[in-house]
Amino acid sequence: MKNCDCTSLCGDDPDIIRKNARPCSGFVRFHPDLCRDKRLVPEEELIPVYQDIANRKLKEAEKAWHDYCTLLPVGDQRTAAFEVFENIRNAGRVF
Repeated sequence: MKNCDCTSLCGDDPDIIRKNARPCSGFVRFHPDLCRDKRLVPEEELIPVYQDIANRKLKEAEKAWHDYCTLLPVGDQRTAAFEVFENIRNAGRVF
């Protein structure tokens, strides 16, 4: 199978969707849901892409919770919010 031959934009090769061309790594990185839904690449190739997405979103959640916690007045609600923040912060350390 030939590789994609995108000209102007990544993914503009119609052979990718027709499964006549293998998508490049850039296409897989920028369109992982399409690759998964249409089964354009083996799922094993999508694992690192989705791991990167999950790690990025975990960092976004960590920042959002920290911002929220720091706005709360000192007290029980702030303490409980920081416990949630700590759980999110430590969630990525399992691996």
